[in-house]
Amino acid sequence: MDKAVRLWRWRRNPLRRGSDVAEAWVGLAVGLTMAVGAPLAGAAMAVGAAEGMLDEGDDLRATTAVVVTGAPVPGIVGPGGKGLAAVRWTDDDGTARVGATHVAFGADEGSRVTIWLDEQGRIKDAPAGPAEVWAGATLLGAVTTAGVCVLAAGARLAARRHLARRRAARWEREWTAVEPLWCDRAA
Repeated sequence: MDKAVRLWRWRRNPLRRGSDVAEAWVGLAVGLTMAVGAPLAGAAMAVGAAEGMLDEGDDLRATTAVVVTGAPVPGIVGPGGKGLAAVRWTDDDGTARVGATHVAFGADEGSRVTIWLDEQGRIKDAPAGPAEVWAGATLLGAVTTAGVCVLAAGARLAARRHLARRRAARWEREWTAVEPLWCDRAA
């Protein structure tokens, strides 16, 4: 009995309206979008984002620099804390350069650190490792999946409201035509 009630829009029925069939098709399309389309969109976004983030580090090169001024130590330092410090390094052409980068708190002057430079010789953040890249890409894929589901549900809601307004307008037109006959007010 329950199955017949759920599938009433798909069965032949003289009381079934065209808007009921349209609503059923919209519901089917939204269900397929949520079940198949959203996960595919999320997976495609995750893979594309991961490839893009992994490619970002390709144009960076690592070099060794010497800390010129150590990073000041704040009052409370957690593990892996970093602060800004001045560093000096030698370019490929032999030019001495100075810049600022993040180093571990309490790094002494003269200690060596690895810095990352772009093609123009500017200091950049270290490229993300594979675990960080895939974690970020997975999060982006999950958000994309959720976004597609929300958009599909919103489209279904908008379609149902539109169909309900059309049904109400049609009912009003038909009632306007029939009501005078029922109330002995023939026009």
